[in-house]
Amino acid sequence: MKKTKENWLSWIAEENGETKIVDYVFYDPQTNYSGMYKVNSLASIFTCEATAILQALAYIDLRNLVDATIFSDSLSTLEKLCHFQTASNHIVMAIINRWVALRHKGVKVEMVWVRAHAGIEGNSRVDWFAKKATQLGEPLEVKIPYSDVIGTYKQKAIANWQKIYLSGEHGKFYKSVNSTVGRKPWFASRATDKKNM
Repeated sequence: MKKTKENWLSWIAEENGETKIVDYVFYDPQTNYSGMYKVNSLASIFTCEATAILQALAYIDLRNLVDATIFSDSLSTLEKLCHFQTASNHIVMAIINRWVALRHKGVKVEMVWVRAHAGIEGNSRVDWFAKKATQLGEPLEVKIPYSDVIGTYKQKAIANWQKIYLSGEHGKFYKSVNSTVGRKPWFASRATDKKNM
């Protein structure tokens, strides 16, 4: 087993709005190896960040490292890992399982949060890989969590509702005052006791 400390950057590229491809990158500055992947467009940024960490752990295991650090700019992912008892996300649980399996093998893995674009060594290289991942990234089958899918379909439903709302003949005066549909009815903020009904 290797005895040297390996530094990691685990990074996510933003969603490409033109191609609707969500991609992420992880990078090992010691070997200059990068893993570039594309996942289903329904995947959230959180899912991509968590998947990048999971892939980094798999790479640490594959290289038989004994001491490694994963740097991530995703505070929400790292916080979820700290409170995994309440996690319903299967990717988070897969990270915990992989992490525990590595610990049983005597591998020490630290996860460190870093501020995005904070001038960390290797950051520009990771940014370059992240931009290339849209074209060169390897497609990766990831089981998308229910929360990612439901959010996307809610947005689509509201967009369709907006089209129907604007094209309808009824309620022209109301539409002139309120041109967009909301997630809640207009009266939701009013008290619902008998006096106000």
